[in-house]
Amino acid sequence: MTPILFDGRNASAVYSYLKEERGICLTPCGGDLKDLMVRVAHIGNHVLGENDELVGELSQALAWAKGA
Repeated sequence: MTPILFDGRNASAVYSYLKEERGICLTPCGGDLKDLMVRVAHIGNHVLGENDELVGELSQALAWAKGA
């Protein structure tokens, strides 16, 4: 897994947005890290384009979280 750390306390909002609005499921954290980190699992046969898509969706989700 790859952790993604957030400067702000919006990791859980980004997780929810990606899951509910974009159909992308990351691995959330709990406890003290709930709003500071999500994780990306690397299971399956992925191609570079899928990684590019995830980065783009994360960028959009971060922009959404700043405006929410």
